[in-house]
Amino acid sequence: MALSRPRSSSSGLELGYGVMTAPSWRAERLDLIGRATFLGRTLMMRHAIVGTSADSFEIQNSEQLPDGTWRMFDKHVYHRRAAP
Repeated sequence: MALSRPRSSSSGLELGYGVMTAPSWRAERLDLIGRATFLGRTLMMRHAIVGTSADSFEIQNSEQLPDGTWRMFDKHVYHRRAAP
């Protein structure tokens, strides 16, 4: 289970919080799903951690639409730094 703590912007406003769970990793992917609140708006959110290679992964944030489909609104890509 992942617990997201309230984050504050530089203005001191609360950005968001939520509780998400995932049963287990599926291959190279972990989908944390749960209800979250951002800037006063509550939504069902999926926070996916996806291994894309031995040296990189992505974090994809999606919201569930009324028809049950998911719409990605945010993606971050991370790569391992080369050895010095």
